[in-house]
Amino acid sequence: MCLPDNYKLLEDISYTGSANPRQFLDIAYPENKTGGLYPVILFIHGGAWMNGSKEDQILVRLAPYLNNRAIGIAINYRLSDEAIWPAQLEDCKSAIDWICENADKFNIDTDKICVWGSSAGGHLAAMLGVKCKSSVSAVINQYGPSQMDIINMDHFKDHELGNPLEKLVGGTRQEKMQAVIDASPFYHIDGTEPPFLNIHGENDPVVEYEQSVILNRALREAGATSYLIKIVNGVHSLPDIPELKERISQFLDKHLFGLDVAAPSEDPVIAPPE
Repeated sequence: MCLPDNYKLLEDISYTGSANPRQFLDIAYPENKTGGLYPVILFIHGGAWMNGSKEDQILVRLAPYLNNRAIGIAINYRLSDEAIWPAQLEDCKSAIDWICENADKFNIDTDKICVWGSSAGGHLAAMLGVKCKSSVSAVINQYGPSQMDIINMDHFKDHELGNPLEKLVGGTRQEKMQAVIDASPFYHIDGTEPPFLNIHGENDPVVEYEQSVILNRALREAGATSYLIKIVNGVHSLPDIPELKERISQFLDKHLFGLDVAAPSEDPVIAPPE
């Protein structure tokens, strides 16, 4: 995937002022600023809070949705071997602060910031949506954990990097229950959240599908706008399905770009083509 012709890509910009590459971002923006202010789509990578990178995420994830009308940003954040919770969320907040501080330079509309993440990044995007409501206007959560006190991490028991949740909070779930609760988007919902689009494979072997069901239900019951897309037979990945791309575009059209379009179906079920 390529960026639109008018776009310039800047890489490895420090969003905290530090020299730590885990606090760098990439930004793709229109060079000929003829469209007024631009919304931002901020992508947060996955990797169980233990690995992963911003590299190529703008090209792989965001390029199809920029369309000369949005700025794409992808960030790194400190991993759990370097800093425990809430350092990861604090880094994401700092990235949003950088966006606001550099709004004039890049013609950014700071009232239109969508945060989008996958897996651990989906969790962080959801956390921004429930704890930074004044800074975030839309959230796309791909198969992110939402209620950490009940999530099943047994499949990580023999993982070479260890248990992701224990590494994130710096101890076992029982020892660090308050941090586990604090790191759960589910427990911060109050109904004033921005619109959420949750996407999850029904057979996800890493983060069970029920984690998105729980989050979607809690958001709706609190009065927030939330959608859940179930991928039939989907696993822990985002499949290349045209209908799914259309649903994402529809969500962004309505809730980021502010177009007068129909609301997405509340609970679409999408099956990969045979």
